[in-house]
Amino acid sequence: AWQLMLKKQGRPPLSAIFIDHMGQVEAGVKSSAPYSRMSTASSKLLAMAKRLRDLATIVVVQVNRKGRQENRRPMAHDLRDSGRIEEAANAILLVHRLEW
Repeated sequence: AWQLMLKKQGRPPLSAIFIDHMGQVEAGVKSSAPYSRMSTASSKLLAMAKRLRDLATIVVVQVNRKGRQENRRPMAHDLRDSGRIEEAANAILLVHRLEW
């Protein structure tokens, strides 16, 4: 629908979708277990990304603070409740500032 609206307005098509915080995605699961909620949200986002093949889907996920406390660079397993996220992602980019 967005693509059609933009085309009618003579504007360029969308090329990416940004999801600001994966933890806020409604998983539709009654479980209170964080891993279960994140796993369901990850599956839904992956299905959406497959449907919208011509759009890049970028999802922001919180990183555990443990790596920061250990004074090391973040790693993929530092992603909060990361098991399913690591499986579904085509790429994982971790931003790290040395000053911290």
